[in-house]
Amino acid sequence: MSKIIIRNNSSASDYKALLLVQDVIAEGRVSASGKSYCCETTFTVDQERFAVYSQSNRASDTFRIEDYNI
Repeated sequence: MSKIIIRNNSSASDYKALLLVQDVIAEGRVSASGKSYCCETTFTVDQERFAVYSQSNRASDTFRIEDYNI
């Protein structure tokens, strides 16, 4: 059994943050030879930009959502 941790440090609602993480998970483990989710994914939703950072830990995956401003 695995654990997913979501740290929403952005202006996105918790619901929107959950949908962003869902999209990253749907793409599968594509980093570190298939062991990790993409380490950084950027999204534009309703003219707002967000970055989702992922980190694989021994017993969990942590996702951090940040506002993404260029």
